[in-house]
Amino acid sequence: MRYLLAVSAALAIALGAALLGGLVPATANHVPGGTYYGTQTWGGAVELVISPDGSGVASFKAFNVPGDFCTFEEIGVEFTSPPAIVNHSFSYQVGTGLSFDGTFPSPGEASGTLRANVPGCDSGTLNWTASTSNQPPPATPTPTPEPEETPEPEETPEPSEELQQGDVDCDGFVNAVDALKELRDVASLPYTQEPDCFDIGEEVASLFGDVDCDEDVDPVDALKVLRYIADLPYTQEDFCTPIGDPLFFE
Repeated sequence: MRYLLAVSAALAIALGAALLGGLVPATANHVPGGTYYGTQTWGGAVELVISPDGSGVASFKAFNVPGDFCTFEEIGVEFTSPPAIVNHSFSYQVGTGLSFDGTFPSPGEASGTLRANVPGCDSGTLNWTASTSNQPPPATPTPTPEPEETPEPEETPEPSEELQQGDVDCDGFVNAVDALKELRDVASLPYTQEPDCFDIGEEVASLFGDVDCDEDVDPVDALKVLRYIADLPYTQEDFCTPIGDPLFFE
């Protein structure tokens, strides 16, 4: 005598299926979406499918299950509400007609027991094993942050030992402070200089601070110092010493 025992999820609910629901599912050893298959020592085979999200069993089938006075050609259950996988194991039972359970002892491996029982035929408790060629998705490695490069400290420029065109306070640098002091001179406001420095506008070989050599010290000279600092072009008389170059007095 041969039987085909197929149980729908709806029927399972109507019959009061005992599921391990309401617990937190574990997915440590089983493969989400994996299909496990194994040929059994009792002569049949088992197919187990895990739900795509790995939370439970999507379907369970057993083939050619031997009974005491019959053979169950196929036992099949497909679930709309999968039995939860909890702590690497699951369990399912419909009354006294069908029960199976399983564990996942290691990644890609499953094993458990099953029993089919109808009036006049009982398989008794049979052990089953199955495996899957599907592999768990690789863990996404946490990227190691690249060490930030420490910027090289900028070299502090050394003051020039020679007096430069545009260095109106004689501190060895041509910078925005020189332009400011030229403007203060034009506005008849006080300004500071290094000792022994020529006054802005003082007649030396030419007017000190007259960086474009047009014979006066005015805001245009301050502007040209600022353009020099910003690496922008500026104009001078042809014979004039470029800003930043050493000044020589005869």
